[in-house]
Amino acid sequence: MLDLFPSQFIHVGGDEVPKKQWRDSSGAQARLRELGLHNEDELQSYFIRRMDTFPTFLGRRFIGRDEILESGLASNATVISWMVKASGIAAARAGHDVVMSPVHHTYFDYFQSWKIRQEPLAIGDLLPLKKAYNDEPVPRSLSPEEAKHILGAQGQV
Repeated sequence: MLDLFPSQFIHVGGDEVPKKQWRDSSGAQARLRELGLHNEDELQSYFIRRMDTFPTFLGRRFIGRDEILESGLASNATVISWMVKASGIAAARAGHDVVMSPVHHTYFDYFQSWKIRQEPLAIGDLLPLKKAYNDEPVPRSLSPEEAKHILGAQGQV
């Protein structure tokens, strides 16, 4: 994978991990017990931290959605904060780089107005472009040192 994608960041997702299937999987549950982990969040964290060693060794970085924060984050990982800004704030305060992409401000596949018949196909929520433009990706609650970890914003289509 690292040969296919030469960019600095390798996106691992993290938001669509099948934890219900892991709860139902005897293999996943055996691995959990073998590692002394308490739940599926810790198993995901173990996996992310272990996989992070490969790109880090090669001078590259993992980037993933908020869910990679659950139960601990790989030291070199960058977080895409999409659910709520609080996740990005917590990651920045912990010294991790963050890309802000909060769902209620950056999802451009939402409707621009509730005049649905006049709108292109959308996934169902409302996000007027003015709201997206007015969003500030660097939260004021961060100190100048913490704010340096906010790499920018990302819009989703």
